[in-house]
Amino acid sequence: MHLRSDPEDQYAPPPGPPPNWKPPVHHITFPQEEPSHQNTFHIEGWTKLWLPPEISAINKLFAASNQFFNSPQLDKEKNVLRSANTEEGYFRVEGEKEYVTLRRSDAETCPTQLKEPASEAWREIHHLFHQILLQIEISLEMSTGALTRFALPCAELPDAKVTSSMLRCFRYEWRHKSEKAVSEPHCDLGLLSLVVSDVPGLFVHSRQTQMWHNAEKDFSCIGPNAATLLTGREMEHFTNGMYKPGMHAVVAPPSTKGQPVEKHRHSLVFILRAAQDVRIDYTALTSEITGPHPPDRVNGETAGELFARIRKAHFNVNTTQKERLEQKKKLAVSKEKSDPPNNDKGIRKYVNKAFGRPTQ
Repeated sequence: MHLRSDPEDQYAPPPGPPPNWKPPVHHITFPQEEPSHQNTFHIEGWTKLWLPPEISAINKLFAASNQFFNSPQLDKEKNVLRSANTEEGYFRVEGEKEYVTLRRSDAETCPTQLKEPASEAWREIHHLFHQILLQIEISLEMSTGALTRFALPCAELPDAKVTSSMLRCFRYEWRHKSEKAVSEPHCDLGLLSLVVSDVPGLFVHSRQTQMWHNAEKDFSCIGPNAATLLTGREMEHFTNGMYKPGMHAVVAPPSTKGQPVEKHRHSLVFILRAAQDVRIDYTALTSEITGPHPPDRVNGETAGELFARIRKAHFNVNTTQKERLEQKKKLAVSKEKSDPPNNDKGIRKYVNKAFGRPTQ
């Protein structure tokens, strides 16, 4: 049956875009970014970078941190503040890792051998973070300075006053009978994190494929000039969800007979958090791409107040196993039983089965 079309019954489409439509995030690339990861950073929350030559303090900081970790346990505990909340000084999680958290360079919390290389590396990485924040502002058509203003007070590792940002030097236990997660799946809480390691073991989760990937092995990106860049929950908040936080974990491989396995994995993690005294201006953080922020977000709140709420809603992945379990119970953290599609073997298979499909 043929239906006759009457010109009088034809209507023009409604003006303007569909309701709740947003323009896409502009494609941006960072200096020395792995080509295969370009244009997916805002979706996945992670990408791979080759650090530029002007960032030269990483090697010195690795050497200094190794010297500290190789010192007697009593000296490590005696000479550096042992922090009860893991946010400063030296901390050890039996069977998993030990690490030093630097937020100031005074002798109480910063080992002597780390002070100079840590201060130098802090300045170099902060400059890189600043360039990345500028690119993110451009990608969202934000006003200039909308994001970088939160990072400016953290440009130097202070001598005494604690800064919001931090640098962590890790040494992970790397010899186990079977694969072991020495850092559970999680998203960082700040704006940006940069991870540099000497042994592959950082796993990242892909929202697009629902698979876990060994970031430092699958992409041949390991060593002092290679890094993994991650976004955190503050970034998700400030960009109104346009930049998703990067889910990641650290997994130690099993000891295999006949194959030497490294005893430890050393890692440097630079964590940029919004300076706590800076007041949030949601008008500057709003663009046609971000869309309007929820009405309960009011100008004038400090970044420190926001961070306190974010931290309260998540468990601390770097504290003791017992404390993590208690925090999860309080937060009613549940683990989904369904696994992501899995077509890999070995440690990838273990990771996908053990971690399951993370909450997005």
